[in-house]
Amino acid sequence: MKLWHYFKETSKEFYLEECGIDDYSSFPFYDYTVFQDFVIHWICEGKGYLQVDGQTYSLEKNDGFILRKGQKVRYWANQEDPWTSYWLGFSGDKLSDYLQNTQVFYESVCHFDSYFQSREIIQDICHKTAESRQKESWYQMQIYTFLYYLQEEFPAEIPLNVTQHPVEKAAQILLHQYQQDISIQDLASQVGLSRST
Repeated sequence: MKLWHYFKETSKEFYLEECGIDDYSSFPFYDYTVFQDFVIHWICEGKGYLQVDGQTYSLEKNDGFILRKGQKVRYWANQEDPWTSYWLGFSGDKLSDYLQNTQVFYESVCHFDSYFQSREIIQDICHKTAESRQKESWYQMQIYTFLYYLQEEFPAEIPLNVTQHPVEKAAQILLHQYQQDISIQDLASQVGLSRST
């Protein structure tokens, strides 16, 4: 199956710009400067290679790679075991705000564990688009659900900075410990404040 579908801009803030599926049978490599703000690829089978920012990565099934606007990239399939990849491309003014708490915001490659919902959403968006275009509300639901799972499955490992403002520090603690019971007193003491401050 092959697909390369572009969407019209639906929001200045954040929108799905494209989605696609490619088995690289008719076009064995891509070599270009990225024009979308953010593109994430999931490799569903096979192997291939990515060159970006002076690095070459060898990738295989369930690995992923991230492309950002302005990067000069080259990627291609392994000849003996060519990959098939699915991708979603996003743009928008708030994209960085939405992705900054994820590992994929900072890295060029990632790995999708078999139980990750984010890869299921990539696949679902691509397959449903190939079958027939869905309603705009369906796409909006999918992309915000995708953002949620990116934050859950690829959390950024940002160390707390001692020079951070206490409110920023508290927000980071809450983001990383949201599943734990934490009292206001405990949170205040972790950021160096009293409960009444």
